[in-house]
Amino acid sequence: MSVVDVVSSGELRVGLVVDQVIGDHQTVIKSLSRLHADVANFSGATILGDGTVALILDVAHLVEFGQVREESQRAAG
Repeated sequence: MSVVDVVSSGELRVGLVVDQVIGDHQTVIKSLSRLHADVANFSGATILGDGTVALILDVAHLVEFGQVREESQRAAG
């Protein structure tokens, strides 16, 4: 079952469809290395308590990407 997670980016509120919400955690976010500089959808990563790595979404970039895509689809259609 999917869940919609509502997030804010500036003055906008958007819904992200996610498979599962694991929980609410305070975490230290580390920047991605220069090797991953072209990965625009993620702002960093963190190491979870069990040792696995979790990528941190760049919500502002995702919202901007969605707006540009929607505008181009409207112009084409």
